[in-house]
Amino acid sequence: MRRFHRTLFAAAATLLAVSCADSRHSVLPTDPNSAAALSSGRGAGASGTTSGGACLSVNALYQLAQEVFTTGGPNYKSVTAKIDQVARALARRDSAAAKTAAMDAVQFILLKLGQRRTAGLTFDAQQLINGILCMAGLVPGSGGTTVLILPSDQAQVIVNTTGDAGVAFPANPVSEPTLLTISAIPNTFPLGGGPLNTKLDQYPGYFEFTKLSATNAPLTAPVIVGVCPAITVPDSIRNRLRLGHQASFGFEVTPPAPANFLTCPPSIASGATSTGSAWLATIANLVLPTVAHAASRLGTGGVGGSANEFSPFAPVDPVLSFGGGVGGSANEFLRTPALPTVSDGPGVTAVPGAPARALQATPGRTKGAFALDCSVAPFERMPLAPECRPLVTLTTLLGTPFTNVPITWQVTAGGGSIAPEDPSTLACGTFASVAQTLTGPFGKSGICWTTGHLPGLNTVVATPNLGGDAIPGVSFFPPSLTFNVMRQ
Repeated sequence: MRRFHRTLFAAAATLLAVSCADSRHSVLPTDPNSAAALSSGRGAGASGTTSGGACLSVNALYQLAQEVFTTGGPNYKSVTAKIDQVARALARRDSAAAKTAAMDAVQFILLKLGQRRTAGLTFDAQQLINGILCMAGLVPGSGGTTVLILPSDQAQVIVNTTGDAGVAFPANPVSEPTLLTISAIPNTFPLGGGPLNTKLDQYPGYFEFTKLSATNAPLTAPVIVGVCPAITVPDSIRNRLRLGHQASFGFEVTPPAPANFLTCPPSIASGATSTGSAWLATIANLVLPTVAHAASRLGTGGVGGSANEFSPFAPVDPVLSFGGGVGGSANEFLRTPALPTVSDGPGVTAVPGAPARALQATPGRTKGAFALDCSVAPFERMPLAPECRPLVTLTTLLGTPFTNVPITWQVTAGGGSIAPEDPSTLACGTFASVAQTLTGPFGKSGICWTTGHLPGLNTVVATPNLGGDAIPGVSFFPPSLTFNVMRQ
């Protein structure tokens, strides 16, 4: 019987979200116009709304309170007094006070549910809670869902009314009656941005998950949160997304978990022709790596992760682009494009693809052009010129630089030696076969390199590591870069 009542409440919560939703974005939006229903006197519908779609009247809420608590008893008097506080605040157009009073009333009801001091069925309490929230304008936006989770509940999945966000709960997930709310966060963010405080690229599919209980006790066990990326996110990105989480201790990439309880629509990005989706169509054509633990296959599931608390969640791209070289080369030194010189005194000319490097032009040379060949080291036991030193760059796919990320450099062939390079002065540190550097403000890092004394191939490998902006959960593509130079 109780499961039947719980099923009815799920439908009631759906009706509440549709009939009372405010178009403005907020986790719990406040609607100062809710007072219009206070004197209607119309009968209550199953969802805590009236048959006309407005919120319940005060008299209707009184009737529900009679079902939940003993009429005339102290708990009944307390909850009706709190309902009156909401009504008075709305009458004087104080929406903030109405919101506070409504939340106080809901926490009181949840407390009494936990203490088993209610006379009516749990379903009646759910109706009363929904009615109070609706009256104060505290309802999830379009597609949102509000569901009561009880300590005795068995394993279950709660999905919002639009089917694009949900939570898989284990058995006995809470220690006290808890109200779960799922709300969509409108996509008002710039490209790659989102509601989470992270440098990782975020993609539409933003949701706020909140809970409310008498003491706000934590969940008793981890839950699986799942969201659907927007249909505009291209397949090449969707297949490697992870679920980002704005936890109380800071941003985290959640441990991957299956979100097969969602059925997400397929991407339309590959066929995008509108101006607003052109960038997505471009990204969809890129050759990108696939992360083994990414979202379930297209159209069958969402991006899921394990979490111990609720917060804003969003799909994020955890793969960082690791590139570098000289003159834009990633794996070997190539001849750089022709560089202009100066005729009157010394000057500095930037080398394309290596903005942290500079070439000192020869004083007094006639105007013209010359080229550098960085593929061959002509001098023995002399560091390569600054414009020929290896340089790496670490960014997201959309170009956000990651700073203070450790880079390990190692000589793997030729017997040469390397040293960290000061990014501001280009001075060399202590030479050895291994060097450690950190990426700078633009995500760049470089080394000095002296080749071995024997003719042949000299090789250095650069490998990024977790640290700095690169928090646990991110990966690097490619995982390392190889730099080669021939010793004559």
